[in-house]
Amino acid sequence: MNRNKPFQFPPDLPIMNTRFTLLFPALLAAMPFLAQPGALDPTFGTGGYVVDPTLSPAVSVAVYPDGRIVASSGPSLYMYMPDGTLAAGFGTGGVLASLGISAGKVLIQPDGRILAGGLINAGGVDIAVARYAEDGTPDASFGTDGIAQVALPNFDYFNGMTLLDDGRVLVTGTWNIADSPALLVMLNPDGTPDDTFGTSGQVQWVPEAGDDFKAYDAAVQQDGAIVFSGFHSAQADDDFVARFTATGAVDNTYNGTGILYLDFGPNNDEVVQVELDAQGRAILLATASSASSFHSGSLARVNTDGTLDLTFGTDGILPLNSATSTYVPTSFIVQADGKLVVTGATAGGSSAARELFVSRYTADGVLDPDFGDAGYSILALPERESGLAIAATSEGKLVVAGQSHITGEVPDLLLARFWQDSGVLVSGMPQQGDLLTVLPCPVTTSFTIASSVPFTPTTKLEILDMTGRQLMLPYWYMPEGFLVDATSLPAGMYIARIHSHEGSRSARFQKH
Repeated sequence: MNRNKPFQFPPDLPIMNTRFTLLFPALLAAMPFLAQPGALDPTFGTGGYVVDPTLSPAVSVAVYPDGRIVASSGPSLYMYMPDGTLAAGFGTGGVLASLGISAGKVLIQPDGRILAGGLINAGGVDIAVARYAEDGTPDASFGTDGIAQVALPNFDYFNGMTLLDDGRVLVTGTWNIADSPALLVMLNPDGTPDDTFGTSGQVQWVPEAGDDFKAYDAAVQQDGAIVFSGFHSAQADDDFVARFTATGAVDNTYNGTGILYLDFGPNNDEVVQVELDAQGRAILLATASSASSFHSGSLARVNTDGTLDLTFGTDGILPLNSATSTYVPTSFIVQADGKLVVTGATAGGSSAARELFVSRYTADGVLDPDFGDAGYSILALPERESGLAIAATSEGKLVVAGQSHITGEVPDLLLARFWQDSGVLVSGMPQQGDLLTVLPCPVTTSFTIASSVPFTPTTKLEILDMTGRQLMLPYWYMPEGFLVDATSLPAGMYIARIHSHEGSRSARFQKH
């Protein structure tokens, strides 16, 4: 198909936009103000954020497709509505207290049930995972009365939790015995140990002599292989990323040994998070582990064969600070388009100048100038704020959970929401983003993508699903926009992206 021929309506599409050229200037004049990516979302809380001095800081956050927010804070879970108010139907007034565990990570299953992973103190400290219904009721079908406990002699410590597509739950941590092995635990969807993984659902890993191994975080490839980040204090280059097979065996095809040690410089960094991009490469976040290195923090990218990806940042590593900046990164996400969004604090814990920050980088590790102020968005409040966890919503927003010191030295709950992309989806109204408009929205059998800047024959159009996968849809070019045949497009949320000599612009839309 010639996608760049002069526009004419194909005979099999409804002629729904014959008046489009006449209406286009009026539509642009009627557009509301478009938010800058990285700007606070004023429809959330007060001016884009919520500070609640009655609640403790949130260390993990997850978001439902409808925009509800679930945050974990040690012994409690909180649920907030999309407007920033507590969800009355969850727990007691939006708060589920006395979980029975100290939750360090929260995840939402596709069926809406909530997983909380952390520690339980029942005669000794053990890893535990609890599951709850959407209203906060313990799920008695999981573990014992809703809690699955990993009971090992001596203490075992929780560091991370990953939900697999088949409903199994992978927990990462360490075991406080001789050599302190890195610990990976696989649970079935009902909370029982998965006997197909390791030994009775566990892998206790000491790859070489020297103690103090930690498994911090894990991500699962499409083939079931597990990539996880960790720490080995006996090594000079003490951070590592490793890969196991789906059954818990060391994958020696990964860097030839199953493990890649990394050197992030003289600072005391630890690789606390790993995510996979669309190509299956591992993106690692190394963050400060001690007050003496509060200014440190880096991203790194590792190829699928376990070698450092030298095309990312500088020789595979992207320092997140200059010689004079003091940012402390804590968490990041990979967007559908490959961009990386990081949150944390602009200074160390005791600094009066500490503020919550969000920054965005291109897929290759360059600050995104279209996000916030030259790549950074700062929540400038006077109470020593910091971001501790970040999640993306289905409608193009970023939710950051963390803490504020509005009431003094004891930190309080802080939630903030930022625009990930410009524009907002309003059912039945034109969808706008970076001066793009999708008409009609929601989409039916066909739709038009328009712009305030006329398109040219070299303008390229992409339609992506929410995983970043490009979809092949027929479309026709005209200077005022593209007409797209959406007959074969399933219902759901999508991204329309335009590429031209002026750069890339995008808008989200919905198909009914």
